[in-house]
Amino acid sequence: MTGGFGKLSLVLGLGALLAVSACGRYAVRSNDPVFDGQRFGAAVKSASRRDRANFTVTVRDVAKSLDGAREAARYEAAKHCLRFFGTSEADWIDDPDAPADALRLENGSLVLSGVCRDQAG
Repeated sequence: MTGGFGKLSLVLGLGALLAVSACGRYAVRSNDPVFDGQRFGAAVKSASRRDRANFTVTVRDVAKSLDGAREAARYEAAKHCLRFFGTSEADWIDDPDAPADALRLENGSLVLSGVCRDQAG
């Protein structure tokens, strides 16, 4: 009887772990920074593993606050560039400060791209 309970506990524990890990990159957590009074789910994706300098940042739920979404994009880009290049500086291809009608919005998300500056350059 104990062996069956142990297996069930293991299966349930693994299931819970998978469920939590499947929350995705866009999950909003209580310790995430606040921008314009809101927390945003955001993710940065490199062009490829060999090209980490070129990135795209996607911020969900832009309807909460466009200004907050812009700042969340800057924050995520800075973290990405700092991690891979030692500097938080980026040159934006899609400027977060562009007029609202010039920003790329897809399915309620703000999508911006840029290039990290290399610390040596």
